[in-house]
Amino acid sequence: QEMLYQQMDHFISLHLAKKPELTVATLIEIGAYIGAYTIRVRHQQQGHIEQEAITGVIGTLGNFCHEYFPEQFHQDDFNRLQGQVLELLNNPSFDSDVQSYFGAFYR
Repeated sequence: QEMLYQQMDHFISLHLAKKPELTVATLIEIGAYIGAYTIRVRHQQQGHIEQEAITGVIGTLGNFCHEYFPEQFHQDDFNRLQGQVLELLNNPSFDSDVQSYFGAFYR
């Protein structure tokens, strides 16, 4: 949980350094990439991943968003976050896409 919170803080800070506004859509996008990447790495390390672990990652990201943005992040936003994580994982080009996505924060 702490690692996911740190990653969210890190990439939100990088985003805000370039653009002074953070929309819910951007928050969801950042969370979805972090979540999908975390799940993908765990799957690569272990050769499989339990549904419980996937649910835990997505739940932790949802908790982060709700804790830090309680007025803006609601159940329908969590549902979008969850859907985007799963959509990213099902994308055949995810491994290259995620590198490009995170790399853009450092350019």
